[in-house]
Amino acid sequence: MASSRRNETKESAESGPSTLSSRSARGGEITNDMRRGATMLQWMWVFRIFILIGVTIFTIGQISGIPDGNLAAYLWFGIGLLASWILAMRLVATNQSGTFGGALNTISVMLPNLGTLIPLAILIFVTIKIRPILEKNPDTLPTKFFWFNRFSFFLLVMQLFILNKFYTSQSDPSGDSAAWRSVWVAAIILFSVLTSAAAIELFVIITSFVTDG
Repeated sequence: MASSRRNETKESAESGPSTLSSRSARGGEITNDMRRGATMLQWMWVFRIFILIGVTIFTIGQISGIPDGNLAAYLWFGIGLLASWILAMRLVATNQSGTFGGALNTISVMLPNLGTLIPLAILIFVTIKIRPILEKNPDTLPTKFFWFNRFSFFLLVMQLFILNKFYTSQSDPSGDSAAWRSVWVAAIILFSVLTSAAAIELFVIITSFVTDG
């Protein structure tokens, strides 16, 4: 009996440090995850601020009739996307691995940014092209142009909102928002196609106007 008690005491003494070390390791992982999530949320706040500035500039430009309002708003959106690119690269660096699943994870993290950047680049190109007409005589432009201009902007803002939701879910992988990650990716792809199509239609309208005029 005495020997069995000594063995139990010895086993508990040996298992004690390993249990404490495993608990401290898990605690360290949780602390690191919390710090990483807090840093990602800080970058998302930077992203939101730039998007809010862009929306404000576009609204003021539409009300006051300033022709450079569109271009300024899209440039602010582009600066805001830099924050999401930095966030995406941090996610890739954190989850980097040489496996096929790691490569898929890298693509899934970077794809939403690329899907937003393409229609934004198209809209910036179209806005630069039509800028001389807007500065000289915007009243001669067809009504359809102004409708598609606002519609394209609305689609792009919706896409940026979904992008914010996607990276918010990435910053909290254990939360309920992680279950919506695939939905946000699908929504970004859909809005990317819609926004690009609206921007191309905008370019077709202005090209037809210049050709006919």
